[in-house]
Amino acid sequence: MFRQASAHEWRVVVASALEQMGIASWDYDLTSGELWWSENAGPLFGRPRGFVPADFAEAQRMVSPDAGRPVNIEGILALLAAGPVEIERRTMLASGSERWTYHRYFLMTDEAGRPVRLAGMMTDIDDRKRREQQDGLLLHASEVLSRSLDIADTLRATVELLVPAHADWCVVELLEDGQLTPVVTAHSESEKVAWAKQIQSEYPTDMESPVGSPNVVRTG
Repeated sequence: MFRQASAHEWRVVVASALEQMGIASWDYDLTSGELWWSENAGPLFGRPRGFVPADFAEAQRMVSPDAGRPVNIEGILALLAAGPVEIERRTMLASGSERWTYHRYFLMTDEAGRPVRLAGMMTDIDDRKRREQQDGLLLHASEVLSRSLDIADTLRATVELLVPAHADWCVVELLEDGQLTPVVTAHSESEKVAWAKQIQSEYPTDMESPVGSPNVVRTG
């Protein structure tokens, strides 16, 4: 005896098939506000299997609001007006760290063409994305560092590669006559550089320190 499967049954079947390919899925009812996540979606965000956000707003807070990325339902609907959308996003893990994920959004409408449901698929692309970033950094570093043979220019260029794209804070010290001297200091917030230089002037590096750069000098 055959019968037509319910929407919930089909959703579970499709989600199970997608999970076999490492893909998580979700579905949001625009009329009722119901948000459904597949069982394997939670671990993408550092949450346990079976985790479901309380609402759509919480789900959106779990991805970084990068420039050009939708941050609310209205933005997503506007983006989907021309059809499905593919986006790479930085998801916020429960630990506070980040993971790159790939998202594909779909919009479903009723007979009158009114939006009624949002759906999407998500998968982990962190390893690939970080390899791309590393390769890009190496290429950019080669270009920047080849511009000058002057040590001061090279050090400044090195710091510019790291701050703010890969670090908030960077200090380069050179060993001269047994003492480490800061030669380049950078911070993602430029107003903090003067403060840092003042601290460096008032508290020179203690070469007897058991940790930090003095320990590196002693032990290699």
